[in-house]
Order: sequence, then structure tokens, then C-alpha cells
Amino acid sequence: MTAPPVETTDGLVQRLKSKDAGERRKAAERLGELANAGGVEALVGALKDEEVGVRSAAARALGKIGDKRAVDPLVETYRDQEYESFVDAIWALGDIGGEKAERTLIEALSYDGYHPYVRNIAAKCLRKLGWEPEGRGQKALYLIALEEWDKAVEAGPAARVSPRGPNVVEGAVELAIPIVVPLKAEEQKPAIMRYPVLRFSKAGGRLRAMLNLRCTSWPHTKWLMRLEILDADNKVLGSTAAIHANSGTIEKYPLVEYARIAFDFGGLPDAAGAARFRLSFESFHTERSCRLDLGRQIPLALELNAAEWSKTLTAQWVKFEESAGRMLGTVHVRYLSWPKAKWEIALGRHDERGEFVGSAQVIENSGLILGLPSVTEKDLEFSLGAFDKLPAGGRMVVKLRRIPEPKAADVAGEAISGVQSGRAGPAPAVREAALIPGGGAAAQWEDLGEAIPADCNTTRVLAEGIVLEQIGEDSEGKVYVTCTRDAMKAKDLLYRFILIKNDGSVLEPSGYGAIALGPSERLWEKFSFETGFVRWRLKEFRFQSSALPTSGSEVPPERVDYRDALEVEPPFSSAPPPGRYGLHFDGEGDYLLIADSPSLRLKGPFTVEAWIRAEVGDEPPHNRPGWGLMAKGCWFDGPKARIRGFGVSVDHPASGSSGLLVHFCTGSDEGIHGYTVGGYEVRDGVSEWIHVSNVFNCLPADGHPLVVGRYMIPSEEPFRGQVGEIRIWNRALTRQEVRRYEKVALTGREPGLVGCWPFEQTDGQFAYDIGPNRNHGRLGSTTGTDDADPEWVSLSAEPAGQASAR
Repeated sequence: MTAPPVETTDGLVQRLKSKDAGERRKAAERLGELANAGGVEALVGALKDEEVGVRSAAARALGKIGDKRAVDPLVETYRDQEYESFVDAIWALGDIGGEKAERTLIEALSYDGYHPYVRNIAAKCLRKLGWEPEGRGQKALYLIALEEWDKAVEAGPAARVSPRGPNVVEGAVELAIPIVVPLKAEEQKPAIMRYPVLRFSKAGGRLRAMLNLRCTSWPHTKWLMRLEILDADNKVLGSTAAIHANSGTIEKYPLVEYARIAFDFGGLPDAAGAARFRLSFESFHTERSCRLDLGRQIPLALELNAAEWSKTLTAQWVKFEESAGRMLGTVHVRYLSWPKAKWEIALGRHDERGEFVGSAQVIENSGLILGLPSVTEKDLEFSLGAFDKLPAGGRMVVKLRRIPEPKAADVAGEAISGVQSGRAGPAPAVREAALIPGGGAAAQWEDLGEAIPADCNTTRVLAEGIVLEQIGEDSEGKVYVTCTRDAMKAKDLLYRFILIKNDGSVLEPSGYGAIALGPSERLWEKFSFETGFVRWRLKEFRFQSSALPTSGSEVPPERVDYRDALEVEPPFSSAPPPGRYGLHFDGEGDYLLIADSPSLRLKGPFTVEAWIRAEVGDEPPHNRPGWGLMAKGCWFDGPKARIRGFGVSVDHPASGSSGLLVHFCTGSDEGIHGYTVGGYEVRDGVSEWIHVSNVFNCLPADGHPLVVGRYMIPSEEPFRGQVGEIRIWNRALTRQEVRRYEKVALTGREPGLVGCWPFEQTDGQFAYDIGPNRNHGRLGSTTGTDDADPEWVSLSAEPAGQASAR
């Protein structure tokens, strides 16, 4: 029996050139295991591979080989911190060692970016290399990176808690020496971690300070941080303040966020007399004190925001009364229905020891209603106990907070790709359903007004009818800008935001979402960018405007039928689904949401298949062009309508007969392309089983979910009927493949298969993807049951038919 051939370095180098990213990654890993210096050159080239997994594997392999030739490329990889493979470059430099590698690791001890573990990894590598820090400043940095806090306090100065309160600390000013700041947050507030780090520096005759801290993201709270410099006689030489807002969280558990707060004492030309500093933290927007005034409505304007929506909960006024010897209080609150969450409103007082004495009520909002938020106002009544037994002194307090819910258990023991288990309220993608208005058009953009800082936390008017709401980072790690627009006042304005990086490069928005705020003319809008929120890399936003195209100046793009260029099966045929179960959509807004992921950002050609049995009745949809079956990306009805992704809908023919039409819509660099096929027979309001099979070429819809049962922007009414199975392939299936695959159940390992949702189950909140990427879908707007959930059905059951059709 012949033994299998042994893998050679040359053979693995050839595999590094494979078109398959998985093969390239495995080849890089194996080269590292062989530790043969002959693979160094190829692995250095793989450090620039388009796939992050290949870059990471190449960096780790170079570390295992230990060849000094890899040091310079690994240093370059560390400096290019756009991709997370730079962390693997740190590990590799620690494995190789040498003077240049050591210098880079020392540099990484001062890393201030978004990745929380870089400094710790660099310190561990330096320890392994036997490195010893020089001087107090370097030693303090090293010990802080290792999180050896007690030793760090001994190496550098430590601030002490001031008698003025738990969130006020004082200490000596020492330039370029990190200072450990022990802070404890009050109960029910976002806990600032135990050891923030403050560092002073002097440049250009000005004193500066940088505060690195970690705080929990829940609830959305703004912190006012005031830093004062005092001389030896306690005289205040200078003071400055900064505001930091933690993002809130759409998870049912808090996240840890890292922040880097800069303080600049512009009015302090000489720091020679500075002896001490005083740093104080104060939270606002979650608590408001007021004096006791019986029988009068005291204005509050107290807000608690959420990452999903600003001004989610507002306490507008409070009133105190005495009745039968008891203290009563009433708080008037106004809250949006979305995001779906529980909120606690507490009323009472802080006694002289700072303890809260009072009572609380919990309200729960319901989430989006018919795709829009609703507003509820109510009076909440509190009984605070016997009037004469209330603690003397102190202050009356109103508190708002969001109640976290326990993390949902993993479904079937698997991580749900792209769908966060336990997410409160609809996924953010519900709002991210269109492109930038006029995006991609040949518009001449001009800057409007002043530049907006990347860390802006202040609401401001940008133009007539347009108000900046928030700048932040969403749950997918993307920077976003939100604003509200008065559609009438700004109707003649075409605008966008762009992001300017510190290196001068410009980043245009990659996603746009909009939703109407009730029946008014106001629109909430969100612009997303393909970058994380790293303050040292982001400089500012610019608000830009462009003139609307004059009538007739835009030449409609020539329509293209891609089927002419691709030899594929006609878009649908009559074939029952291969499975036994499916989902029934009620036509009232049910949907299945499959979150965006890199594997679903397809450009083309790619194939989409679905088995549907539509319940359409004999009448056309009410003032709409059709019924939306599925979409990934949707068009924006602007001066020049454009689209990313694809959409499929069904409709009646214009002749008014009862046949079924299927519409396909895709986008390219030239504009929208769409075509219609069909008349398929409909009997008693129900079609036969239809196997939809179509090849698309389009611009990838990054950031947009795949939605089944409706379009996210409802130009079509929601789909009503059964869906038996959905498949997506990353290539154009041949005529023979379409015929072969439509009659058989797939294994999930077929060549080119991106995703397959066979719906072979009878209950649960998730539809499982058996394909290689595990892009599981979520029923409805939450991980719990709600009105937007389609129903699991046996495909042998007859649809409701004409009696229940529109």
C-alpha cells in the first residue's frame, strides 16, 4: 500500500495562490507547522491577502518559523491597523524577537486604539523576551498593560478618592507618567471600571492630559468630566471639561466600551506651578434633582436615550403632594414604542449619606408598530411613605434606567451568525434599507457650515430643517451619524455626510436608513460608514450639499436583461419544494430577517432560488406595485433612483387577468435594471407551487439584511403565502444544475452554495442555514414571539385561498 505524499514547502506555497480563501489559510497554517524558512517569502506576501483569516494565519506562521526577514513586514502589518491581523503580527514579533521587534512591542504598550488587548499582548511578549522597562514611566505603562494594578500604583503615582465624593479624585501632576485613578460609580449607574489611567504631557507651552477608561455601555448615559489644575496653595490655575457618552446597548446585557478622553488646558501657558489635579465625574441625562415644591408641576426635561433611538424615554415634569399625612409624587413620562425594552422610573430622595430612598415603577414599550414608532404619554404615581418620616435634608430625585434582561440561551448550541441572541427590539437593519440620497450620482458636493468633530455629543442645527442627533458606533462596529429632517423645509436639498480621517483621506457613507416619525413631515435618517470608532484615526465629519439635477438632465440607464448574457433556466418553473415544512406569511408584515454578513455581500453573477405558493386574490394590491417576496437592499426614490442588492416581488399582469407575475430588480454602476416574467396560473386566489430561480448581477448591499416576506422600504405590500425553501449560490447555475437541484434536498456541502434555508422544523424563532456560512435567520422583530413572526406550517396543508386572500 502506497503511503500518501508528504506535504512539501513548495506545494504549500502553490496552495497559497489558490482562489479559495480556506485553502490559502490552511496552507499558511501548515507552513507554520513545518517551520521551513523556504516559505517565508510567500507568507510575507500573504500578509496582504484580501481575506483577514489568511493574513492572520500568515502572521502566526511567520512567528513560528522565527526568520528575521519577517520582522520588517510584520512591523508594517502592525502599523496598518485597519485589519485585526495586526494583533497576530504582535504575537509573531514576540516569537521572533530582536531589537526592532522589541522597539515595536514597546511602542505597542502605548496603543490607544479600539482593540482592547494589544497592550496586554505586547507586554506578555516583552516579558517572554526577558525585557526590563527603563524608568518609572515605561514601568508604569508595562504594569498597566499587564493589569498588575498594585505594582502599577507602586511604580507610578496613584490618585486618591476625594472627600468630596466617590467620583472625585485628586493627585499630583507628573508629566508623561501614567496615573492610576480608582473610581467607583454610584449604584444603578454605568460602572466605570476600577482603574482608569490619566497621563499628563506638555507641548507648545500647553498642558494636556489623556484619560483612558472603560465603562459599561448600559444605559445610554453622558458623563461630564472636569479636570482642574491646582497649585501648592490649592488655587485653581486652570480647568477644562469633556463629555463622553456611552452608547447604550441593544443587547440584553451590557458591553464594555473603551474611551480615550483628551483634555487641553489652552489657557494655561506654563505648567511650572501645577502641583495637583482634581478630576471629577458627573453623570447626567439619567437623574435630575429638584427642590421640594408641593402642588406644582416642576419641569424636568430629563431624557434617557438608547443606541437604537435618541430621546426614547423623557420625564417631562414631576409634582409632589401631601395627602393624609403621606408624601405622593407624580411623574409625567413620554416614551417611544421602539426599541422594545423595559424601563424603570424611580422617585425619591438621596439622604444625607447619599443613599437613595424612594420607590420605582417599571414600564415596557412594545417595539415598532407597522414599521413605525408610536408615542405614549402617561402619569406615574408614587407613594413615598409618611411625610414626617422622610429623611431630613438631601434632595428629591427622579431616576430613569433601562432594565437589562438575561442573555438568551444559545439556540441549538450554535452561535447565530449575524443575529445577536437576546437583542432588544428590531435589528438595526430594519432602519438601514436604502442608499444615500443621490448616492453615486454625478453630483458636485459642497461643504455646508463648520466641520463636525468625530466625538460630537451635542445636538445642533446643520441646515434649515436638518438637525444632527448623534454620532456613535453601532452593534456591528460601524460609525454612524443620525439626524432628523423636515421633509418640507429641506425638500430642495440633496445632502450627505462624509468622514475625514486624520491622514486626510475621505470616507463616504456605505449605508443609509430612514424612517418616518409618525404622520408628520419629519424623517429620521442614519448614515453608516465602513470603519470602527477609533478617535486617533477619525478627525471630523463634513456636512455636504449638492444641487438637485435639473429636469431631463439625467439620462435613464438602458435596461439590461442579464439572462441574455447568462445561459440559465428561465426564472421559474412549476415544482414543489423538496422539504416537508415551510413558513406562512400573513401579508400583514410578517418577515424573516437574515442579518448581513460578508458571505451574503454578493456582486454577481449569483443565483437565488425559492419555492413559493402565493395567496394573491383576484384584485391588485392596494395602490402598490406588488407584493414584496424578498430583498437584500432597496432603492431610494430620489432624483436618480439607484439600488444595491436585489429584490423579488409578485404581482398581477396589467391586463387584469388572474395570472401571477414575478418581478426581479437589481442594480449596477449604471443604475437600476429590472424585468418581469410570468403569468403563472392562480386558482381561487392561490398560485401553484412556483420554483423561482434567477441569476443576478448587482452592487453588493453591504449592511443590509436579507429580508423574506416583505421589502424593508414598503413600496410593495408584504407577501402573503407559503415559502418552502430558499437557496443562494455564489455562481450562475447551469440549466442542468437548476433542473437537478430543484427536486432534491441539499446536504449543505454542494459546490458554490452560500446559504440554504430548508425550513425543516415546526417551531422556534430561528430558521437554520445548513450551508457553510451558518447565516441563521430570525423570525419577526425579536428573539421572542411577536406579531411579525411568520407561522411554521406543513407544506401538505392547503393554503387559506380566496376566502383569506386580499
